[in-house]
Amino acid sequence: MMESRSEVLFRGRCLGQLWFFSIMAAWGMYLELYTYFAEYKVLRADDDDNAVALTTYFSMIYSASQFLGSPIMGWLSDTKLGRKKILLTGIIVNTLGFPTMAAFPRVRIYLLLAVAMGFLDATTAVVKATVTDFGDGDTEGIAGSSRDHILARFCYFLIGKGTSTSSATRLTTELAVLHAHSGLGMISGLFLGELLYQFAGLRLAIACAGLILLPVLFAVIFKFPQPSEFDSFGIDNDSQGKANLITTSYQHKDKEEEAMTMKTNINTSAFFWQPALPNKRKFPFCLIVFAYVLVMFGIGGLSSVILYYAEDRAGLGSIDIALLILEAVLVTPLTAFLALRIIMPSLGLTRTNAFLTAASAAGSICVGLVPRHSIVLLIIFLTLFFVGYATFPLANGHLASQIPISSQGRFQGQLYALTVAFTLSGQELALKLYDYEPRAPFISTAIAGFTSSILFIIAGEIVSSITHDSDDDLYEGEEDEEQQHRKLLSDTSKNYLLDDRPNPTT
Repeated sequence: MMESRSEVLFRGRCLGQLWFFSIMAAWGMYLELYTYFAEYKVLRADDDDNAVALTTYFSMIYSASQFLGSPIMGWLSDTKLGRKKILLTGIIVNTLGFPTMAAFPRVRIYLLLAVAMGFLDATTAVVKATVTDFGDGDTEGIAGSSRDHILARFCYFLIGKGTSTSSATRLTTELAVLHAHSGLGMISGLFLGELLYQFAGLRLAIACAGLILLPVLFAVIFKFPQPSEFDSFGIDNDSQGKANLITTSYQHKDKEEEAMTMKTNINTSAFFWQPALPNKRKFPFCLIVFAYVLVMFGIGGLSSVILYYAEDRAGLGSIDIALLILEAVLVTPLTAFLALRIIMPSLGLTRTNAFLTAASAAGSICVGLVPRHSIVLLIIFLTLFFVGYATFPLANGHLASQIPISSQGRFQGQLYALTVAFTLSGQELALKLYDYEPRAPFISTAIAGFTSSILFIIAGEIVSSITHDSDDDLYEGEEDEEQQHRKLLSDTSKNYLLDDRPNPTT
């Protein structure tokens, strides 16, 4: 029996949530154990310095591989290969990678796995693209239903069910829920890794980090929606006809420019994605992208030294630091949920991002000024700093709402590569500044945060002047026509994103 559109959308969303929870649980287990594994199993010596150096090399190689692999795998997911094959590749690599690491604890194999797992596991970007595919439909009556698991129901209860007609709001909501699953997965992985280490041993615990991904593997194989399941939605299989329909039915005052834009949007042959938007909207879009990665530069950089600072400045022990990590994991989704429900309806998306980044920058300065051993003040100001992490799902959803499905893989892959590059650069700068003056990284993070906040505000003002409206949605004032445009692009794309059929051409 053919499933309804709501059922297919429901399964697509649930797969994304399951993947984010499971992959972060796997890496949480690894992060709990990797220093011990490198020291006692790979190097087989009680050598802290070399163990730290080896794990640092692993992280650098993995990040560099992600920087190179994410755009490529995202592009491939936009082609006739489709999302499913790319997701399966990433899941299989991780499922086999951790057991291989445990079975063959050798330096060369350890570093080669960093290359393979980093390059081929670009699924973070592709999963976001997939959730965008399924989250851009009408989610009324789907999100927060009794069929959702407990965490998802709680998330949608905090945010409000997905009944909004705004693409940006719907996608931002879905990405915020993904981040909540990511945080809970990380906490679960840290706990499970320590538990398995105590009762099963180090190598078996590392191997289990891959084995817990088996449910995701089977879910993608057997539950990922097939193209035939979209046929009942009235989607015409004549891609050329739909492409012609798109370019002729979307009437706008900039008709010729918009027609060329749409042709560019549904052409997935180009490797590098470019913002195929009307010229007047490209500049604010690029401003938001730059503000987004600049936030990553500041917050990601400070995250590399903040635990050292908490230990040196406030004298926190390992348990206290673990509680700080737990606080960061919990504050991020809760802030995103509150922003979506309370702040965003009044300020709009870009101004909400500006508010959160400014608050985080202020928190960064305050943390740097905390007197020694003032644990209460440190925790309060760190909480304020952590709200900046909520910018990531909010800004990503805002940007993704303006990209057609046929380009989501490339967009998410290249955005992820940019965030990796800016995060690594920020970490390198923060570590150098920390060696020079422990408070200096907090100042640089605050500068990056306030600059990002200003860029978000400028982008919102430009959009308001374009749309002649007080809201800052990039498509405000043209919502109905833009939604029709995106629906037509979505219909054109869904048939080939999910199987081996070739892309539509114009």
